[in-house]
Amino acid sequence: MENTEEVIPIENSKMPSDEIHTNLNNSQQPTSGNVTSEFKNRMKNLEDYVVANPKDTAKVREYADLLGAAHNPTKAIDLYNSILIIDPKRTDILMNLSILTFNANNIAEAENYTIRILEIDPNNLEAIYNLGVIESRKGNLDLAKLKWQGIVDKYPNSETAKMARESLQKLNN
Repeated sequence: MENTEEVIPIENSKMPSDEIHTNLNNSQQPTSGNVTSEFKNRMKNLEDYVVANPKDTAKVREYADLLGAAHNPTKAIDLYNSILIIDPKRTDILMNLSILTFNANNIAEAENYTIRILEIDPNNLEAIYNLGVIESRKGNLDLAKLKWQGIVDKYPNSETAKMARESLQKLNN
């Protein structure tokens, strides 16, 4: 039987508090006109370094993180995947890929990355929580509730349990 309940979006509408977004208000997006030259130089230096040193996964990740935050997910995804070629069990990289693909509305790919995280680390609370978000987005609200309630039951004092309680409350209202 198909679930016909309304899907409640779970999202953060606040502007990120990072180097890219510092001088912007919530209605502005970063553009070439309002991104600082210092940041542009940092990006260029990182890009040059990563091209010359593609096996330095710490710098590749740093560059990919900045690209993702700078609204360049395609290049960030390519860089994260280059790290997975070197070390396929990097759950931090899989998590970033899951988030980027989810934000690009590629829910199936986000789910695949999240499942890969849980294959490596079955108790990864963030991945379990995110799987609930994915199920919610797909309209599987009972599965989302099950994931989130499991976190609340097993890890009641964790930050993730707090988020799970809030998400459950949103679905129940």
